[in-house]
Amino acid sequence: MLYNKMDNLDYDAQQRREVFAMYGLAMYHAQCFEKSLVILVSVAFNKEYFKSNYEKREELFSDTFKKTAGQLVEKLKVMVKVPNTLENDLSKAVKKRNWLAHDYFWGNSYDILTTAGRERKLNELHEISEYFSKMDERMTKIYQRVFDKIGLTEDKVMAYLEKMVDKHKI
Repeated sequence: MLYNKMDNLDYDAQQRREVFAMYGLAMYHAQCFEKSLVILVSVAFNKEYFKSNYEKREELFSDTFKKTAGQLVEKLKVMVKVPNTLENDLSKAVKKRNWLAHDYFWGNSYDILTTAGRERKLNELHEISEYFSKMDERMTKIYQRVFDKIGLTEDKVMAYLEKMVDKHKI
C-alpha cells in the first residue's frame, strides 16, 4: 500500500521519505551496536551471569538495558582491560550515536529542505549506517570469542532460545 502512495509523490517528497528511511536504518545499526555492548557487559564479561539462575540473568539484562551507551562503555572498561584503540573507537561511536539520536535533524534541518542537501544526507546516513554495522560486527566478534572459549556455541544458544520461546509461548 505504501508503494502505491510513493508512486504518486513528486521527486522531493520521495527523496524526503528516503532520507527518513535511511535515518531509520542508521539508527537501527546504532541500536544493534548498543545492544552488542549490552551483551558484552551483561553476559560475556560478567562472571555472575553463567553462575546465575534464570531470574538473576533476567535482572542482569534488565539492569544493563537501562544504561546509556556511554555508561555501557564505562562499565566495560571497569570489567576488562580495553585496548586504547578500541576505547577510542568506542568513545567515537558513543558520540556519533548520541549525535544521531539527539541532534541529527536539528543540525541538518536546512539540508533536508533542499534536493542537493538531501542527497548529501542520504550519502552521509548510508556511511553512518555502515559505520555502526561494522562496529556491531566488531563487538559481536569480541563476545563470540568469549562464548567460544567457554563452549557456548550458536547451536546451544539457539536451543536455549527455543526452550525460552516454548516456555513463554513468545
